[in-house]
Amino acid sequence: MSVVATSLPVPAAVPRPAVHKFGGSSLANAEGIRRCVNIIADESADRSGQRLYIVVSAARGVTDALLALAATAARSDDWQANLAVLQQRQHDIASRLLDSAPRERFNTSLLTDVARLQNILAACNTLRVTVPQAYDEVAAYGELWSMRLFAAALEMRALSVALLDARDFLRVDGRGETPQVDPQIDWERSNRLFAASEPQLRQQLVIVPGYIARCAHDASTVTLGRNGSDWSATILGRLANASTVTIWSDVAGVLEADPDIVPDARPHAVIGRAAATRLAEAGARILHPATLAPLHDTDVHVHVRNSFDAQCRGTLILPSGEIPGTVISTRTLDDNRVAVTAVGSGPLLQQAASALANTGIGYADARSDGGSLRIDVARDDAVKTQRVLHRALCRRQRALSVLLFGTGNVGSEVLRQLAAATFAPLRLLGVANSRAMLFDASGLPPDTALARLRSAGTASDANDLAARLLKQCESAPVIIDATASTAIAERHAAWRGLGIHVVTANKLALSNGWVSPSADDNSFYGDAATVGAGLPVLSAIRRLRAAGDTVTRVEGVLSGSLAYLFHALQQDVPYSQAVLAAQRDGLAEPDPRQDLSGADVARKLRIIANAAGLADIAIPQPESLLSAPVANLPLEDFLVSLPKADDEWRQRVASAHRQGKVLRYVASLNSGTEASIGMCALRSDDALAQTRSTDNCVNIYSHTYANEPLVIRGPGAGARVTATALLADVAEVLVRYGR
Repeated sequence: MSVVATSLPVPAAVPRPAVHKFGGSSLANAEGIRRCVNIIADESADRSGQRLYIVVSAARGVTDALLALAATAARSDDWQANLAVLQQRQHDIASRLLDSAPRERFNTSLLTDVARLQNILAACNTLRVTVPQAYDEVAAYGELWSMRLFAAALEMRALSVALLDARDFLRVDGRGETPQVDPQIDWERSNRLFAASEPQLRQQLVIVPGYIARCAHDASTVTLGRNGSDWSATILGRLANASTVTIWSDVAGVLEADPDIVPDARPHAVIGRAAATRLAEAGARILHPATLAPLHDTDVHVHVRNSFDAQCRGTLILPSGEIPGTVISTRTLDDNRVAVTAVGSGPLLQQAASALANTGIGYADARSDGGSLRIDVARDDAVKTQRVLHRALCRRQRALSVLLFGTGNVGSEVLRQLAAATFAPLRLLGVANSRAMLFDASGLPPDTALARLRSAGTASDANDLAARLLKQCESAPVIIDATASTAIAERHAAWRGLGIHVVTANKLALSNGWVSPSADDNSFYGDAATVGAGLPVLSAIRRLRAAGDTVTRVEGVLSGSLAYLFHALQQDVPYSQAVLAAQRDGLAEPDPRQDLSGADVARKLRIIANAAGLADIAIPQPESLLSAPVANLPLEDFLVSLPKADDEWRQRVASAHRQGKVLRYVASLNSGTEASIGMCALRSDDALAQTRSTDNCVNIYSHTYANEPLVIRGPGAGARVTATALLADVAEVLVRYGR
């Protein structure tokens, strides 16, 4: 006898259910509920045959309002108006969310609920006391209203829905709100009751109110305390042997740090449950410490996602696994101290502790237990500590926190260049001019900073602004001085003493000896824009000296404004027109006499002398190109008088031309001799005579360049090149101090 084997169909395994929990921020209004309903509709379509339990919170603010209502009823007669406000809010949500028939059904049940609430609150008012049972009974209605609204909205999508009141299966000892006693789950009874209720459910979608249960002793309504809805979801996940519990909120997942403090904090894609529990215990806002406890010995995955962006994958919390470095929100210790806790691997935590060096942060205690590092710091250092640790743990490049002083031609161009380019990592925290200042710890978009300064700026206070920078920045604070202000220049040295890097186009601090440009371990002084509008004049001189060379002589056309003037005169442009054009195009100061006096060139020559090791040479009074009668006129009168000098300048240019020469304004210094600053007639083949438009040209002689000078030539005026020079120095700060 032969036997023929036949293949019998194997019944498909029933997929384990999934739990989805929506928080109060997600369900705050009709639009939010509709968004969450769309999420569940998509999930149910993608997972045919899998039961979905949907745990809902009260709409944002409703639980607080209900608890306040109960407290008010116990001490005054003013509770009825507040109840009417709550009723109207639910009515308004239903009106915007539901069609006519489901809306009428909801409003009918709402009237019944309000009548019951009136009875409870009236009793509290009569007795002038609210017992814990009454608090919990009143607070429960927020979740019940969300459950009915959510279910009705799903049914409008032709989806079959069941309602399962958590009080039908969840039994606890203790109460969550008043008095403050942590409820204890009666797992044995809860398991038994849930197992009995589940077979009666036929629908794929089951809506469950979070936050509420029944007392195991007297069957009264009990609430699970703040964040109890998240806890409800994981409790249900255990009871239902769910495969996943998805917690939908208004954030992108479990973030590396508090985004209000660390703006570039990112969500973790995957973390382990033990690490997530540490995060919660240390104060991370996204998870309550109790949330993951019901799942400690299960294989349930927890998914934290953003209901406002369902395409964002959020954070998956696995039963086991490591966590990348992160920084946790602070926990207050007392009036003066807070604890900042970092969670991560041992080597990263050691790196994080080291990162606090040279930041100016003092801490009294640092404790590590292998998986976390707790640092107790002064309250004023809490923000900075979190940012420093975040950068160290997450291996991010250090962000430069920047203040900009000056919003004239150069400062405005700095903002334009920042807005047009990806100059990262840099955060513009503040802008200021002589009239107003603006500071925003979260960062200022460069393209809107000026408009915000004009509309929202406060009275300018440079010291206050610098103090805010030090308090809020992670590290590597930078001040850009795009002013010609004496008051700002006088602060450069003090700012450097505080560890602030200074990048400047303002020549006053260097030319007056108020600050030394030498870099040290704590701060950098960027002065490239003070001479040559960013041409590498100072850096070339310093490199020669660093290599052991000796600078013997420096001569050059150092003023882009005067270079423009003399080049225009050479092209037969009248003197008055050339001066006005330079002023109009931002190539000269608003009062051109500051350039025509030669004072600006004298400052540059002093800066060069200091860089060249020729500081002992006396810088002479520069030759002024102004006649005495016009030097002290009001600006408007001076500008009107300019044509009177056209003939005189035409004759000067013609006289030089007859000699085969051209006019230039030249500054020079020689080791062991006096310096000179003034107008010179140069042969047309002289390197300094070859300048065009705003060109600067500098000849540097040294022992190495004894016969033929090192020549540096290029644009020496204009907002664009000066702003570029300032940002190049900021980039230098990033290279030296940004890692």
